[in-house]
Amino acid sequence: MEPTVNEKRADELIVVLGELKSLHEELLLVIRRKLEAMRRADGEQMQSCAARERFLAERIRQREGLRRQLAEAVTESLEMGASDRKAAKMVKVGELAERMDEPRRSRMIVLASAIRQAIEQVDQANRVAALVGQEMAKHFQKVREAVISASGDGGVYCRTGRCVRMGGSHVLDAVG
Repeated sequence: MEPTVNEKRADELIVVLGELKSLHEELLLVIRRKLEAMRRADGEQMQSCAARERFLAERIRQREGLRRQLAEAVTESLEMGASDRKAAKMVKVGELAERMDEPRRSRMIVLASAIRQAIEQVDQANRVAALVGQEMAKHFQKVREAVISASGDGGVYCRTGRCVRMGGSHVLDAVG
């Protein structure tokens, strides 16, 4: 039997959910690689991971938009009591899955759960990366201050005869 338009949209939604799951899992791997690069102080690898993170975040945003469109279309065709368009946009995948026949129902439920789990892991890894980044910034600030104070730059004497630090840039300020 030929699938209905609604079943085709539901199948497309399942494909998009699978893509979202894969993208979030890849994002988690990239964040973990970035954390490892931070441990090794590998700036080049950190930049590479940050670029990949941006790419994946954009792909996730695009796929999420398509997921919403498909979920809304399936919701409207099922007439799930979502009389207004806003309610149709707010429907959760789990609610949608309840109205599906097997095996679509199971696939949607499993994928939605996997996506939630991956998002939680990404969130946790991002919090760790942010804390590590803050600690690295504090450390580099201390190193910078130590280098400046050890540079022997005693400043210059002003007209009152006191030694005053110049407000100009230092080599480390120019390099970063």
